[in-house]
Amino acid sequence: MKRIGSSSAIAGLLAMLSVMPATGAESVSDIRVIGIGDSLTHGTMDATNNARNTLNAYLQRVVLALRNSVAVSSRQPLFNQQEERVLPFVTPTNLGVDGADSFSIEGIEYYKRVAADTSYITDDYLCERISPRLLDDTYDKVLYPIDLWAGQPVSQMDALDWWLDEIAAEQGSTQNVILFWIGNNDASTSSLGAGGA
Repeated sequence: MKRIGSSSAIAGLLAMLSVMPATGAESVSDIRVIGIGDSLTHGTMDATNNARNTLNAYLQRVVLALRNSVAVSSRQPLFNQQEERVLPFVTPTNLGVDGADSFSIEGIEYYKRVAADTSYITDDYLCERISPRLLDDTYDKVLYPIDLWAGQPVSQMDALDWWLDEIAAEQGSTQNVILFWIGNNDASTSSLGAGGA
């Protein structure tokens, strides 16, 4: 799978839309938007994750803009004001997690940031819960219940792999767009001297 940056993704979306037929619903396939990334994708504002912020975030704004031209599906992992997941059995297509970086999206703790000899997979960056009552960190709250459907703990990239397998099994007319936005936390962590790439 080829990963693309956000500018390229948006440019690609605009190019794709420019060659699609006019707005008649019967002439355009549905589009499913899947997001991978950090707080900008998830929708963190003022260091707070909640439904209001998520519904005004970058990914949601892209979805709303696309809806002006085509049928778009997207499911947000909405949080209440106490940052608890609302409707935890709705399988999200927004897989972005506040605080994620280019290592944690794969479930990896980068060794330089924790004074270890090597990087390693950590449960801190995986969703591995069997019940919505046990969701104790942001990865659990965002990615649940994909870990159940996948039958294993999942990182953001594992959750994307699960979605791609589901999409392949559907064999429908839905077009899928993956928006990948990561790097803000890598840059800020590195510039603050906390162990960069």
